[in-house]
Formats: sequence, structure tokens, C-alpha cells
Amino acid sequence: MIRFIINADLEKVNANSLLIDSGTEVASLEIGNYYLSLMCRGEVRVNLGKETFYSASEYPQIITDYFLGKVDENDLEDFWVGDNNWFQLELLKRVDDKNKLEQYEYVNNVNDYLDVADVEGFLDSFEFTKGTMLYIFMVNELKQMKNWYKEELEDLDISNL
Repeated sequence: MIRFIINADLEKVNANSLLIDSGTEVASLEIGNYYLSLMCRGEVRVNLGKETFYSASEYPQIITDYFLGKVDENDLEDFWVGDNNWFQLELLKRVDDKNKLEQYEYVNNVNDYLDVADVEGFLDSFEFTKGTMLYIFMVNELKQMKNWYKEELEDLDISNL
């Protein structure tokens, strides 16, 4: 079974992680017992004039437009970013539960070395939609994990991707 779900506005994802609230799952790719999650992580502190914003959902439209590339920085008075969030991949595996509830746990070793998922700008394509490009990105990342962590992911079957 393969299931791919998008949970966020991909125009914003493609533009800048600061447009997504930290703690948001942007997308997930489920293959068999494995669940790859693209998360937005980190603290945000964006300042405009005398106001400080700690999440994208608090921004006035002008800041959103700036991060989308629709407004020039010169149009913003006393604007600066103090803290920045990022996109990160997290790999989980379904575990058996005696109560028959779906439970997942981090895959040993793999998540210890996962870093920033450089998805910003990757979704631009003349040939494919942003959703297709995100799927391609996540599949490629999963294949790379399988290659790097052969022992930990020996039961991950990616032959049908």
C-alpha cells in the first residue's frame, strides 16, 4: 500500500518555511509499515515595526506577500527575522499493538541523522504539478534513506516506487 497526503499550501511550502506554522505536517508518504513525514520544525520570530510574530498564521498579509516574493523588502518598515523554522523529514514505523491501535515509533538510527529537507524551490516545474514534485522529492529521499540505512530499513520494500 502507498498513500501520499498533502496537508499544506504548496505555493507557501515552495516559497519559504516561514509561511508554515511550526509543528505542521506538510505531507506524508506511507509505504507498507513505514511513514515518512515532512514536518515544519523550529521557532519563529519575525518582526515588523514594533510587532513580533511567532507563527505564520499571525502574520499580516504584507509579510506573507513578502515571503511569497510579491512585496519587496524596501516596502516593509523595520522588518527582520530573528528565528527561522525549517522543513525536516521524519521516518516512523508501525509497531504491533496488543490493543489493535495504530502506533508508530521513530526508526532507530535513521532519524538521528536526518537534517533539513531542502524542499523550498524544488517544487517548481514546467512539466509537473507542485504535488507531483513533492511526491518525487519524498520518494527520492526515502530511496536515499534505504540506500544509507540498509540494515535498519531492510524490510522496507520500495520496488514499486
